[in-house]
Amino acid sequence: MEALNINPIILFIVIIIFFSIVLAIFGFILKRKNVPHEREKGKIAIFADKNCGGILGHGGTMVFSAPFVRVNVYEDFVVISTIFKIVLDISEIEKIEKARWNYSSLKLSHSNKKYASPLTIASGNLRELIEVIEAQMEKYGTIDETHGGEESE
Repeated sequence: MEALNINPIILFIVIIIFFSIVLAIFGFILKRKNVPHEREKGKIAIFADKNCGGILGHGGTMVFSAPFVRVNVYEDFVVISTIFKIVLDISEIEKIEKARWNYSSLKLSHSNKKYASPLTIASGNLRELIEVIEAQMEKYGTIDETHGGEESE
């Protein structure tokens, strides 16, 4: 069997093109996640984390590692942003808990049929994220003390 005889200059150009495409995709995702949704404009978030990861698709089909997911919690809604936006009213959130397989992740179950449920969000500020969402759920009377909230450790 003969070795491939590839011109080193062509190989170098192919490698540069490949990495340029990868960097362009990463840049697009990072830029897109920071574009605010219409409901966010003019509002100040109670909680904001720009360096999250998440499993956001049906059956775990849309997996984004950090820093490709942004999570903002507002008075009456939550925005999860990557190349697409997920906007959930606080009243649509049914249950929040730490994900069993990864205790730095939040599992968020909701009733909005437009998006997969549950959503899994990984955050370096997980405890604060859970506390803020629970506080908003309590404020709006949507938290169920027997089914919602953080699991005991």
